[in-house]
Amino acid sequence: MDAITPLQILLDGSTEVEQADSVQVELAQFSKTSAEESGLVNISQGGYILDRSKQLVQRLVAQRRLTPFKFFGRTYLSVRELKEFQKVERLPGRPWGKKIIAATKMAGAMLLDPAQMRHDITEDFKQPHRPVVE
Repeated sequence: MDAITPLQILLDGSTEVEQADSVQVELAQFSKTSAEESGLVNISQGGYILDRSKQLVQRLVAQRRLTPFKFFGRTYLSVRELKEFQKVERLPGRPWGKKIIAATKMAGAMLLDPAQMRHDITEDFKQPHRPVVE
């Protein structure tokens, strides 16, 4: 181990003893948070728990849908929060709300101007033209 010179103490502003104390404080905080959150896991393990990619988990953290905990220069996730997130059933692909809105807009457009109806839409959305009776 290298000896610390007085100049290094002045430049760094800390000694190895102070750094060791800060590590002990961070370790105590990590242990406390881990107990409160039923455990902490890294992002890769969070992806494994959710059966999703770690990129998706990183996106969920960026969107603030999952809370990140920073310890020792790394990001951890709450096991309790991952279990709650897992309980909500999520289907792959776009949310149904957007599909319903798109289908409603398409059906409304077909009713307003059937002559402009697109020919490349699926059979589910095609409706025969019904003349307006006044």
